[in-house]
Amino acid sequence: MGLLNRLFSISNTRQQSPTSSSCSPPQQDQNISTANGSDAIAFDSQLQAILANYPKELAARYHEKSPEFLQALVLAHQGEDRQALDMLAKLAIDEQDDLFDYELGLLMARHGHEQKACNTMRSCLSQNPDHLLAAETLVILLVGLKKNDQALELILQMLLEERNDTFCHAQLASLYHIQQDDDLALKHCLEAIKAGHDDPNITLLAATLLEQNNQLEQAEALYAQILDGSGAKIGLYLAEFLMRQKRELNKVLDTFNTASLQEPDNPRWQLRVAQTQIARGSKRKGLALLRAVLNDQRLSETLRQEGQNLLKQHS
Repeated sequence: MGLLNRLFSISNTRQQSPTSSSCSPPQQDQNISTANGSDAIAFDSQLQAILANYPKELAARYHEKSPEFLQALVLAHQGEDRQALDMLAKLAIDEQDDLFDYELGLLMARHGHEQKACNTMRSCLSQNPDHLLAAETLVILLVGLKKNDQALELILQMLLEERNDTFCHAQLASLYHIQQDDDLALKHCLEAIKAGHDDPNITLLAATLLEQNNQLEQAEALYAQILDGSGAKIGLYLAEFLMRQKRELNKVLDTFNTASLQEPDNPRWQLRVAQTQIARGSKRKGLALLRAVLNDQRLSETLRQEGQNLLKQHS
């Protein structure tokens, strides 16, 4: 997922961490837990599910927060934003730490108050410069506000301060790609991967840029690392690369046929089947399928243009 696409999903799903919290549920007082034990269990289950997606060290700190703060957190994840904001507003000053700022900033962002959200995320980072979720969210917000230079300045400063090299290189790769500086984007992609970053989006970006630079062996190695859950002998991104290179087309065709069966509502794979058939020399069969899939309204414009260009070549 790209930076902009994550803007409003991050508050619901959070950026996945390589490790998740194994802490036990926090003790709740009578202000939150009702007399019904099942309600307390449900609350604790929701809290655990939320914190499981936070970095381990942050999750441990959330367990030390007050019951009122934790209730506001759960309410926000239930979509009860007004109630969550009301509860946060009533918290004592000594509770308004970096965790408070982060959650408040997410609520502001979700309601379209991007500049206020930026200020709140900056406040979070001033209290805890190593709060990577806040840094990532601030980058997303700044990009959305067309303040890319500020986003770059933030991450470059974090890199200079050695906050987290892996995180910083991945963020810089995305930012430079947005600015269409693909040489620097590739440089930071490879630095992030070398440092152990395992986000498939960064791996895909690096592979794509390497392929564009005709560094095909390195590109293929990275495409092969991207797992897609299809269960095919070769991954879908690797299959698309091999299709473009006109290699191993029988295996590629099997992969796309499997994907078409697994995702019958996704015309991308029917397009790939058609392209592979044409590349294999089954022109009549491939062109018939290509014409059919181009009439599918679910096909994205980018893929439609790709298919139309191929059709023109064989007209």
